[in-house]
Amino acid sequence: MDRFKTLLFHLIISSFLFTSCSSSNAQKETVIADEIDAVAAKAMIEDNSSNKDFVILDTRSVQEYEGGHLKNSVFIDFSAPDVKDQVLKLDKNKVYLIYCHSGGRSGTIQDFMKTSGFKETHNMKGGIVSWRAEGFETVKD
Repeated sequence: MDRFKTLLFHLIISSFLFTSCSSSNAQKETVIADEIDAVAAKAMIEDNSSNKDFVILDTRSVQEYEGGHLKNSVFIDFSAPDVKDQVLKLDKNKVYLIYCHSGGRSGTIQDFMKTSGFKETHNMKGGIVSWRAEGFETVKD
């Protein structure tokens, strides 16, 4: 009888642990939030040239944006009072390459996106400064 109770106890504990582990893994979703250099950013842009779920996000000021930006970038002014609301209007399931002047503001936006449920964000280290230092093109609309 004692053997039966011990076996039953182990089965119950094992079942509980298995259920706990499997349910917590099922609820976790992979979030990608990294920092990449300008060369990797350019390659990412080229690799995603026809991907409608890829967004280049410029988080600089209006003046900086008008002075030249990455082709096909979406502009959200970091200093706008409703910047967080603008970011939350974006599709959380798309892939974002985020940049600013040197990487600080875009890093802050990336952190906000990560905690707001965005699945994949890439911050361009060194921002447009590093982009231009590599000799890569910017455009003016």
